[in-house]
Amino acid sequence: MTTAESTPSQVENAPAETSQVKDVLERAVADPTFAQQLLDDPDTALAGYDLTEVQLLLLRSLDEEDLAKLTPENLEEFFAQESCGWCTPCWAGLHWVAKLLRDLEEGRGQLDDLDRLASHARLLAPGHTYCALAPGAAEPLQSALKYFGDDFKRHIHERRCPWH
Repeated sequence: MTTAESTPSQVENAPAETSQVKDVLERAVADPTFAQQLLDDPDTALAGYDLTEVQLLLLRSLDEEDLAKLTPENLEEFFAQESCGWCTPCWAGLHWVAKLLRDLEEGRGQLDDLDRLASHARLLAPGHTYCALAPGAAEPLQSALKYFGDDFKRHIHERRCPWH
């Protein structure tokens, strides 16, 4: 994690699998000064990062509301609300996933919850539901568990959201 004084070149010592986009998003959540710079002058804020054109386009398009809502919990809440209720993995599973993520965010999460989330992500995958909504919800959940697993564990161990 970088701070307001950190530069993208200091991030170069991070493990190779660490995503530059993840670093930008973590900085934006943790550092209000950087978040404001990202909103006001994204080209300056993103200078020095090794990002593709698509990643740059995505990050330049963020607004203040996007940054506030950019959490797995909010994404899964959205998908849960959009469920038609036709198939069980979707109508029951998505609400359960959202509850587990909310518990993690609010400091009530347990390590077993990560296994439950991974299990739900598999049940929501293509071939287990009637439409594309649940698989669409599974993708960000699977990505969050894969790329932010340590962050979830930090929420559990600290019994709170470390960024609020």
